[in-house]
Amino acid sequence: MGMLLVSVAGAAAQSPFEPVLYRIFLKTGTPLISWGEFARVGDRVVFTLPLGDQNRPDTLQMVSLPADVIDWERTSVYADTVRYRRYAQTRGESDYVALTDEMARALTSIAFSKDPVARLAAAEEARRRLVEWPTQHFGYRAADVRDLASVVEETIAGIRADAGERHFSIDLVATLEPPSGPLMDRPTTRESIELAAAVARSTDVRADRMSLQAAILATLDRNQPSLGADWVKATRRRLYDDAKAAARLDRQYADLVSHATRDADKRAARADVKGVERVLTDARRKDEQFGRRRQTDIKTLVAALESHLDTARQRRLDLDRWKYRDETYREYRRGIESSLKRLNDVTRTAEAVRSMSGPDLRDLTAAERHLAEARAIAAFLSPPDELGASHDALVSAVQLMHAAMGTRRTAIQTADIEAARNASAAAAGALLLVALARDEINAFFAPPKYR
Repeated sequence: MGMLLVSVAGAAAQSPFEPVLYRIFLKTGTPLISWGEFARVGDRVVFTLPLGDQNRPDTLQMVSLPADVIDWERTSVYADTVRYRRYAQTRGESDYVALTDEMARALTSIAFSKDPVARLAAAEEARRRLVEWPTQHFGYRAADVRDLASVVEETIAGIRADAGERHFSIDLVATLEPPSGPLMDRPTTRESIELAAAVARSTDVRADRMSLQAAILATLDRNQPSLGADWVKATRRRLYDDAKAAARLDRQYADLVSHATRDADKRAARADVKGVERVLTDARRKDEQFGRRRQTDIKTLVAALESHLDTARQRRLDLDRWKYRDETYREYRRGIESSLKRLNDVTRTAEAVRSMSGPDLRDLTAAERHLAEARAIAAFLSPPDELGASHDALVSAVQLMHAAMGTRRTAIQTADIEAARNASAAAAGALLLVALARDEINAFFAPPKYR
């Protein structure tokens, strides 16, 4: 089977080095300048802005803008065109020559191979390379690559026909046209200053704005003879007016952040969910009124308000849980508080037993009566599931304390110091159990507290 492959020798002469300038189009239509590639990082675009002569700028200023002020469709199309033109001027032709040489070698190897399986595999690999090449090389010489792909497709068809296949299809290479939009002229020094001023008005980062305004003023000073005194004076006045407007807007946003944060903090402390939501809504409404000009500040504020909102919701839930417990377990609470009150009445007596410093028989008898009442009340109560262990511990503490009182009575009757020591140990354990159970029960019914 005969094969034809045209190899293009030589490469286009590269143009002298010029800085690559991209354009970032604002939604207002203003075409900002980016010295080299820009980067979109999250919700922002970061780029380098040249000031002065675009071949030898007075300064290069790194700035960022909110991504939502950019016309991304126009910006992306223009960037693709710049990349294509740059590639075509530099490596495009040499890469294409390398591709045609590679295809020539591949087709020659296929033609002289005796193994039909190896021939088909090599031809399909060559086709894969041709299919992917335009996408990987900015669409450069896409039409010529399609012609090369047609030659390879014919080769594949011939190999399959030689193998006896009668039904096969030809895979067409997808059409990809290189960007063909026009590029804008390189901006003059005046235009670069005007565009830099537009960036200063658009950025919501105060440090970027102030640094850029200082750079513009320095560029005006250095280039005043060529720019004209009247234009420089008028530009200075506009910069001054812009700076005043920006400072006023900074104060408005600072007041918004301060008041909203303080208001939300107070409302969150009261578990006022609706109130915090209103603060958040009002903050967004005021941001719209201000023209959404300080997105960094607003993003930080919204995050803080949403945190306050989460706090308010949690506190509201805590309050609702407390009210639910108070209403649902009111009978248990009253009963257990009565039992704990009786235990409070015997604390001094139990401490005396623990320290082996008393009590006298009259106090001991009164304590035993209070403990019997406390145990009787607790025995008939049905605790909440969460307090089951604490309630059981309290009942055990009452029983242990009652045993301590009985042992102390025996010690008094017999003057047995060992019995007194046993009563002391039992009282110490009972007091500890009572304290732990009381704390857990009180915590269960206590209203939520916040710092």
